[in-house]
Amino acid sequence: MELLYFIIGTIFVSYVIPIFDGISALFLTYLEAKKAKLNEIINQSNIQIRKSAEEDDTPQRRIGFCVEEDEDEEEYEDEV
Repeated sequence: MELLYFIIGTIFVSYVIPIFDGISALFLTYLEAKKAKLNEIINQSNIQIRKSAEEDDTPQRRIGFCVEEDEDEEEYEDEV
């Protein structure tokens, strides 16, 4: 019986563990490829955002808020 356990253990260590290791390495490679594709999409979006920000000539008072002109505030001040 002990000899049978030894043979099964030897087979497990020699064949089954490397198979699981190969499958897990294949799965991790798949995930890395997906991550690389997502990073590429994000980089393209960032490039487009930078280009559109460079082309935009409207003045900005606060981050993310574009203001065309100050006419609205001047009209409000005259009414008050």
